Amino acid sequence: MRLALMTLLCLFIAACSSKTSSTAKVLRLNGHTMGTMWSAKVVVHDASAANFYWEAIQDELDNINNKMSTYQADSEISQLNRLNKAGCIEASKETLAVVASALDISKQSGGAFDITVGPLVNAWGFGPDYQDETVPDATLLQTLAKSTGYQHIRIQNTLLCKDQAATQVDLSAIAKGYAVDQVARYLDRIKMPHYLVEVGGELFARGNKPDGSAWRIGIETPSASKREVFENTIVPLHDTGIASSGDYRNYFEKNGVRYSHSIDPRSAKPISHTLASVTVVAESSMLSDAWATALMVLGPQDGLKLANTLQLPVLMLVRVDQGFESRPSDAFTAYMAKQL
Repeated sequence: MRLALMTLLCLFIAACSSKTSSTAKVLRLNGHTMGTMWSAKVVVHDASAANFYWEAIQDELDNINNKMSTYQADSEISQLNRLNKAGCIEASKETLAVVASALDISKQSGGAFDITVGPLVNAWGFGPDYQDETVPDATLLQTLAKSTGYQHIRIQNTLLCKDQAATQVDLSAIAKGYAVDQVARYLDRIKMPHYLVEVGGELFARGNKPDGSAWRIGIETPSASKREVFENTIVPLHDTGIASSGDYRNYFEKNGVRYSHSIDPRSAKPISHTLASVTVVAESSMLSDAWATALMVLGPQDGLKLANTLQLPVLMLVRVDQGFESRPSDAFTAYMAKQL
């Protein structure tokens, strides 16, 4: 689960360039979805249709939430989770597409990304069922681990299936990114060439700001005590998605040990490596969203190795004695070089 842990500091910084049009302006829209906030900055020449755009975007988001929410009893995911035996439910093409992408990333990451990890997250006190800051019993973790694993989920034509009654699915680490992409597709359909869409910290940008400069995102220093851009690290976005994951805002300490909200599905325990945050740039917000979680679990060595193998633009901020050290993937270095 990603509990709204956005590690991007969204600074929309103007750059010197010629304006696209003297009448262009940014229409700012926002609302609620998936237990968090959404926002859209759309470059328009006439803001009179603002209510129409807002309602259309909200409808897109409500449609996704109604299918994939674990809080709505009638959602498709809730129907699957309620099954008290191995079985299947009829699912929409949207839900099946998200699950298929999730399973693919699970395989590529060796199980570091897993949409069945929710019960473990909850057991460690980071889920929706709040618990005191206690380390769960080893026996409980062993029991939960038996029903955890992406291998327990499969897609069969139009059916979404699980092979164990106790297996639970939670799409919160990928669905917000998918929602951003769906809003972007809507704006593309209505011929909006310039916009920035965000849901719970996952973003996708198209085109430019009214002055012709790129949408630009500042990467946040992974500090729980203050919010600032890390060493002036600014990422321009050109028709791409971006997402970050970090372990520095949601954690607890017990007997001198720090327990992060980022749970490794393979060990059933919180991560314990030195990676503080990871930012992923990808062709879609959904991929950025999911890979940020996967690489956060994998850590600075294995995660960076996989990012280079897959040619993913990734920036890792790693804890060192002097504070934090940035470690970009080869593709991230190349991406940033193109922006100069």
